[in-house]
Amino acid sequence: MNTTRSLLVGSARTPSAVVSALLRSSRLLCLALLLPFVATAKLPAVTESKLGNGLTVLTRFDRSVPLCAVRFVSRAGSRYDPAGAEGTASLLSDTLMLGAGTRSEADLDRELERNGAVLDAVVGNKSLVVSGDVPTIGAGGLPALLELLADVVTVPTFPAGPVERARERALAGLRRVSDDRLSLAERAFAATVFAAHPYGRPADGSLASVASLTPAALKAFHASWVRPERSILGLAGDCDPKVVAGVLKKRFGAWVAPGAVPTEPALPPVAEVPPRLVLVDTGDATLNQAQLRIGAPLRRTYSDPEYLAYHVSAEVLGGDFSARLNDELRVKAGLTYGAKWLYQLDDSVSRAGYVWTFTGLRDAVRAVDLSFDTVDAYRKGAATEAELTRVKSRLAKAFPFRFETNGQVLAELLQLWLDNRPREVLETYPERVAALDAAALDAVDADFDLSRATVVVVGNTSARAELEALAQRRGLAFSVLTLEELGLR
Repeated sequence: MNTTRSLLVGSARTPSAVVSALLRSSRLLCLALLLPFVATAKLPAVTESKLGNGLTVLTRFDRSVPLCAVRFVSRAGSRYDPAGAEGTASLLSDTLMLGAGTRSEADLDRELERNGAVLDAVVGNKSLVVSGDVPTIGAGGLPALLELLADVVTVPTFPAGPVERARERALAGLRRVSDDRLSLAERAFAATVFAAHPYGRPADGSLASVASLTPAALKAFHASWVRPERSILGLAGDCDPKVVAGVLKKRFGAWVAPGAVPTEPALPPVAEVPPRLVLVDTGDATLNQAQLRIGAPLRRTYSDPEYLAYHVSAEVLGGDFSARLNDELRVKAGLTYGAKWLYQLDDSVSRAGYVWTFTGLRDAVRAVDLSFDTVDAYRKGAATEAELTRVKSRLAKAFPFRFETNGQVLAELLQLWLDNRPREVLETYPERVAALDAAALDAVDADFDLSRATVVVVGNTSARAELEALAQRRGLAFSVLTLEELGLR
């Protein structure tokens, strides 16, 4: 599972009625246009160029639907948050649209509404993504959106009053995390597995770190990391080349970030932690359900030759309803409504592979034991021919739907740029998946070794005795993690 990829697919704001209708039409047309692509696995033609200031530009002109998708991506994600100021990138993404250039938040909203356009910003671990869509039925929509985007990404103002209100909303959201067991489990798992590593820092920060953030801190982060030479601008659809060229030259080409180009910080290796079981005590005595995460850091990156075999093997183990984990924990044992194997990779230092599930608090021990046993049996055994055939068929059939719209095509290409991967990894994906056999999956069995796993159980102390006994039986260190230790109280 790649979290950042989902951020690149589209805008988080509710599209206007016009944009929604055009997106539906574009999906149908793009599917028809993609029939040759399905057969040849050749990506649609895209022009790549670079401006004098280092900004990379991707353009795909397609007039079949009067809609233009615009995506701006900068290597300015939460991993670049200063130590002690976690949540900076997240708050920056929340405040980019609060004022830019000479425009206030209200001015930006009025201009977007006038042109039936949408524009929004989200942040991931690696990147800041600003997404926009605009109908091109009238002549003024596209230039207006590009002008607004230029203001938002190059000259955000971070006005004190609106930023303060956004910070208070962020703090309120953090206080609610303790009631969101799913988010709490992900946060606790990352903090336990990665500790002080940048992967262990919460993207949304802690109550203490977010409370310390100021407009000056946001401006400093923007000046350091949101820079043309660290960014890419993608446009796809009915994007008039003359309009695009004019705005690129006038606004984006003139963009010069202050100060020296920062050195890309090298991610340190993930330190090994001893196997452990961590009970996250929510303090809610009425809680009768537990979130479970069981996994360990991966020693694999996107560039590894065996990455695709791991990807397919992970799908066999925990990718859908018929996968091993769900079959054992839900279908046969009735312990949960869903069990998956999730993973997060990177181009330099990988993150983790882990069991994701939930169950009744009283059944937590059984669910943990069965998860260990299922993964261990899969690692020591092999994917059956039926399992491999089913997963390969599903992946092949789903692949074209990643390119339904111009925005999705753009998202895939921008993700390649972000991950430092060539276009060939997409163009050869179907044939490489088809070529995998059981022996290829056997070669990555070690990636599913849970002998040094971290187990996180989100619940309350009513299950402490049973969980301590489980930890002792499985040779896991036991500890209790509080909401205060997670920065949520």
